[in-house]
Amino acid sequence: MECDLKDITVHYEAFGEGRPLVVLHGWGMDHRYMVSDVEPLFGQRDGWRRIYRDLPGHGLTPGPDWIANRDQELDIVLDLIDALVPGERFALAGSSAGAYLAPREVVEYLRATVPSAETGDEAYQERIQGGPGTHGFSFDVDALPQPCPVPTLIVTGRQDSVIGYRDAWGILENYPRGTFAVLDRCGHFMGIEQADLFHALAGEWLDRVEEYVGA
Repeated sequence: MECDLKDITVHYEAFGEGRPLVVLHGWGMDHRYMVSDVEPLFGQRDGWRRIYRDLPGHGLTPGPDWIANRDQELDIVLDLIDALVPGERFALAGSSAGAYLAPREVVEYLRATVPSAETGDEAYQERIQGGPGTHGFSFDVDALPQPCPVPTLIVTGRQDSVIGYRDAWGILENYPRGTFAVLDRCGHFMGIEQADLFHALAGEWLDRVEEYVGA
């Protein structure tokens, strides 16, 4: 599916009906890898519309020259949400760099990781990932204006040599309804390396979100 936004057309796939779950993949990947990790959660769970998008320069979404930094990528995430779920409450799941992009105002998210894909605009990815002043946000992404009260799950791998696990612990106080898990025998690809634990934790997070929304 395609969603035409200002100056960019974003590719996405959607499954199911009900409350929206917006899913953001990691760097160098595309939406298919999040589908493979997340969709098993919904084999016996109804009531969710899962939206998997390709970030700029990944999968079938182009990486135009006018995108120069993460702030602009975040703007595209917000514009897509406004276009696909206007005025609706939604949950947000992010993988690796996708979790970094998760808007700080809407932080019902799941931190997961998946293998890299061989699709997308490699020149764009290298430009944003490696350029001076382009990789990080212009603001402190962890400095929330106030604690976020929604059910949250942060899952990390004890043997993750890519992003580690200790830094994530430092943001837990921002999320009074947060679960933090460090999985042994797990690196950056927990959807494969510890699939059973990952799905158990993610399923429990969805239970808590459903309870919270129904409250």
